[in-house]
Amino acid sequence: VPILSASISRVDFLCPASVPGTRMEIALQTLTGVAQPIQAVSREAMPGIFSLDQSGRGPGMIMHSGTATLVMTPDYRYLSRAALPDELVTVYATGITAEEEIFVVADGMEIRPQSIIAIPHLPGIYQVSVRLPSDIGDGDMPISMKVKLLDGSIVASNEVSLAIDSPHQQR
Repeated sequence: VPILSASISRVDFLCPASVPGTRMEIALQTLTGVAQPIQAVSREAMPGIFSLDQSGRGPGMIMHSGTATLVMTPDYRYLSRAALPDELVTVYATGITAEEEIFVVADGMEIRPQSIIAIPHLPGIYQVSVRLPSDIGDGDMPISMKVKLLDGSIVASNEVSLAIDSPHQQR
């Protein structure tokens, strides 16, 4: 299966498409050998928004659309700036497909994305473009996603944050 990322203590991979409830055996193979396999049972895919520190919380991997600038409080370590109300941003997510009914939840308001695009050469990772609400306040704003599954049930993603500045605060 495709490896999404690997470190000395962790390997993230794209699970194969399978019917929920299917038993899987997972083993890691390197040049030095094969690890003892573990048993798992596949579940329905769950949406997830990437976070800057890979914890699934805190500042999200959310960019000002069409740029490499993170939507967060300016930080000397990253190319970043807060978003403005009504601005188009791109949320990086996994556990979704472009065919599903997806909503981005920004500060409690459900917003239909303008586009959902699979990233070529990065299996399972999507760019979700959404226009932020025009009537939001300043500061950190929670962002999550809701996905309607084929059986009609709704699942929610983790919650990350992005920073908002009102136009009156821009210099």
